[in-house]
Amino acid sequence: MESSEQVQAETYPELVTDSELEEHDDEPVTTTSKDWIVSVLEAKYKKGKIDLQPEYQREYVWSQRPELPSRLIESLLLDIPIPPIYFAEMPDKRLEVIDGQQRLTTLMKFVNNEFVLRKLQRMSSLNGKNFKDLTDEQQDKIYDSSQIRSIVINTGQRPDLRYEVFERLNRGSVALTEQELRNSIYRGPFNNLLTQMEENYLWRKVKGSDEPEPRFKEREIILRFFSFADRMDHYKGNLKRFLNEYMGVHAPSDPLLL
Repeated sequence: MESSEQVQAETYPELVTDSELEEHDDEPVTTTSKDWIVSVLEAKYKKGKIDLQPEYQREYVWSQRPELPSRLIESLLLDIPIPPIYFAEMPDKRLEVIDGQQRLTTLMKFVNNEFVLRKLQRMSSLNGKNFKDLTDEQQDKIYDSSQIRSIVINTGQRPDLRYEVFERLNRGSVALTEQELRNSIYRGPFNNLLTQMEENYLWRKVKGSDEPEPRFKEREIILRFFSFADRMDHYKGNLKRFLNEYMGVHAPSDPLLL
């Protein structure tokens, strides 16, 4: 799938194969297409009806490449189509973002004046401006006129379906780091423990900073500690495979028993 979110194509064949996904081929997936304007999406987000950061999603990384969020805003102003956003409708009617998190986060940040436009070429006169600096016409174009195609997937009684869809949409097309992909695939108590340890004040004290490293770098460091402390004799020189196997073995484990 081509999208403005793509930075580099990577594949992770050692992590998961289609045969490992849950077999529900006999149960059709129900989807609904919506064309929501940005103001509607923002209203849903502020009411807690949209979850931009479900556990399997990575952090907001477009801030590291300021031309990406700016080009997205420029695309709306130029009527250039942008890829759809995929949501999973949960049993409680919340919408979890499966694909398009970076785009939707960018829209929410821009209409709330959290960044200025940079490195635009076709609309270079807008460089250095945030949402409130735009003309009324431009603001209306972004906020009340631009329709964002949204695909809502009804998970029904299968909440894990969102993980399958996430993996299929992202594997091989979005440059997730290895730990970001582990975070999505090897979900469970052990993965939750890594998150809790990353946020622990003692860990912050040891690393000498309260600011978390982006893209789950610290979680991988903690995972490496557990892996080598517990199974050093199993390490054969392939770090990625070693960490994946350890996560796979311990994903469902009770942290109290580790």
